[in-house]
Amino acid sequence: MQLQLAHGATAAAAGVTAHVSYFSRGEHHGSGARWLTGSAAVVSTAAVLKRYGAKVWYAMMRRMVEGKVTGVERSEAHTWRSEGSAPSLGEWQACLGWALALWACFLVGVYASLLTYRLLLHPLNRFPGPFAARLSDLWLSLQLGGHDMHRLSEQLSTAYGDFVRVGSSTLMLTHPQAVAAIHGPGTRCRKAAMYDFEQPNRGIATRDVSLHAARRRLWSKGFGEKALRSYEPRVAVYVQQLLARLSQAHGKAIDAARLTEAFAFDAMGDLGLGSDFGMLHSATTHAAVEQLVQGMAIMGRRLPMWLMRLLVDIAQSLVPTEATTGFLAFCYHHLDRLMLMTDVERAERPSLMAPMIAHYEQQPPAHRDLSALRNDCRFIVIAGSDTVAATLAFAMFYLAKHPHHVLLVRKELQPLRPASGPYPDHRLRDNAPHLNAIISETLRLHPPASTIMRTTPPEGITVADTFIPGDMTVFSSQYAIGRSEALYTDAADFRPERWHSEPGLVKDASGYAPFSVGHHSCLGRQLASMEMRLVLAETLSRYSVSFAPDFDYASFLGRVHDCMSWHIGNLDLCFTPLS
Repeated sequence: MQLQLAHGATAAAAGVTAHVSYFSRGEHHGSGARWLTGSAAVVSTAAVLKRYGAKVWYAMMRRMVEGKVTGVERSEAHTWRSEGSAPSLGEWQACLGWALALWACFLVGVYASLLTYRLLLHPLNRFPGPFAARLSDLWLSLQLGGHDMHRLSEQLSTAYGDFVRVGSSTLMLTHPQAVAAIHGPGTRCRKAAMYDFEQPNRGIATRDVSLHAARRRLWSKGFGEKALRSYEPRVAVYVQQLLARLSQAHGKAIDAARLTEAFAFDAMGDLGLGSDFGMLHSATTHAAVEQLVQGMAIMGRRLPMWLMRLLVDIAQSLVPTEATTGFLAFCYHHLDRLMLMTDVERAERPSLMAPMIAHYEQQPPAHRDLSALRNDCRFIVIAGSDTVAATLAFAMFYLAKHPHHVLLVRKELQPLRPASGPYPDHRLRDNAPHLNAIISETLRLHPPASTIMRTTPPEGITVADTFIPGDMTVFSSQYAIGRSEALYTDAADFRPERWHSEPGLVKDASGYAPFSVGHHSCLGRQLASMEMRLVLAETLSRYSVSFAPDFDYASFLGRVHDCMSWHIGNLDLCFTPLS
């Protein structure tokens, strides 16, 4: 049963029309599963129509729905039965093949129109970039098999300049003015499709502007000055546990990356959910954290969101979605425990989730949104842990490589030590410029969440006299910006003094935004900075830092992966107690 040319041409024309009138307008990345099932239904219906004709098919449908056939429909159904026995397998295969060929012609029309538009008519065609990136967002994913978006962004910036097309409708910007234009207080750019990875998403990571603003107001209550002061003694407990681990090592090699990871997750588990992961005590990685790391590795491929959503929908249809083990189970269990506490109990030991829980309980039962609470509790732990863990690990790497900075920090710490107890953070913040500069320099070289994507407003935006059309996906690569010789002298080198004693080493700091800026900036910046200052101050005042004898420090940075957050391999360091 062959497909006639006229039928194929009509299907292809329908595909072109579908692309021009539907697919090229708006967002459709969440419709992948519906399109799969819809395609199957269309092909099946076309096969039945081809075998029996429209009238008989109509009679069959009526019979299925009503359980009876009357009038003309009985006559048509009789014609179907009188033709003999049920269709043979060969007949069905022929009809199905005809329907699939028709559907293939439709898809040819869709993709012919799509590729023609992207190659010849797309408004981003004037921007440089790899030719294959014009055709599909999959180009970027195929480059990231090694989870090295940071290195790729620097290479592309060097090859093509400050504006690089890295997808069909995606631009990477490395001009310093891009940060304010995309993320600044006055921007009209909105969160891009990457935030639709999980649905429903009504927590702080939502794309809904008004809902995000409301959730952000709730979050801010947990990060005020009073709240930070109450967290400091609790953070100090985990700093002491970290120091105990160093003491137990007796100057022998210890994996500093796993140690800082344990500190960050234990501290944030406590502050966020009221219970730590026990990783510092056990000296092992919690199973929930291992699962989280594995999940983030998938995100590091930067798959197009239509494909990510399709894979998630398929996975959720095959596997029960209720979390019973792993990271989600840990978060949900401790969230439930917080919700069972009385107001007095919560006040005695505040948590970052407390304002969100209080808001939830104030709502009428019909308006309570548990999914928003769950989204937020996961986000608090993830966002609050990754930045601290990675930045501390990178800082210790550079301090082992450049030990003279340890001496400078130790010198400025001497007058700040109280008669008893740990360093007060306010003294470190205000009177330890080199310590703070080490953190700032580490964040310049290894910024967290380097590729935060946004969608331009319908009217477009202008960056450095360059117009970017509306409804395009854009991101400013903090990694590439931070290593630009146009912005920093000796940009590839670790030079903390550029942030205090030698400001001339910074040519243009307008692109420096490791915690982002504007109404989507990181609310936990002060908390993260406090944690990093306390760990570094207490560690460097007690220990010298060096690489383990058999550690290949020269290849360490090459083994770091960008999986939306930093994935750091073993960092074997020796912490030798001061005499």
